[in-house]
Amino acid sequence: SSPTSVNLGAIGTAINYAGQKISISTNGPNGYSLTATASGRLINPASGYWFTNAQGGLDLTANDTPIPAAIAGAVDAFGISACGTHAYTTNFGTTTAKFGNPSNSAGNAYTYKLASTTGATASVATSVVYGVSAAATTPAGTYSTILTYVATPTF
Repeated sequence: SSPTSVNLGAIGTAINYAGQKISISTNGPNGYSLTATASGRLINPASGYWFTNAQGGLDLTANDTPIPAAIAGAVDAFGISACGTHAYTTNFGTTTAKFGNPSNSAGNAYTYKLASTTGATASVATSVVYGVSAAATTPAGTYSTILTYVATPTF
């Protein structure tokens, strides 16, 4: 992966994972919050076929709602998860990773919180894990979505 692109590889019925590290530093005495939103579902623009959001297929209806869910193989599902020192484990789990796509029909008004802390921090990394699985009937093609990450210091 790079700062602006993540290659999920050849997607099949097994779950594919890819990762991206986001490092955050802040002198804000009350820490920071890292959030994510998406341009929409993981979609093939040529055919219009899209992957189901991992959180049960639904778009976000409020911040962190619906909560992320585990991905099973051999079904259409796409989402992100977070891990690291300040990862928001309430959403993304600790032993079994849970995934969600922060797409929403409210003009990106809703987000998933990926990580946060309550004190100043120096170069702490949060890993964003991308997970995707396809059904045997999923059409081949090039799929994409745009995810936006925002780190907000708290003063």
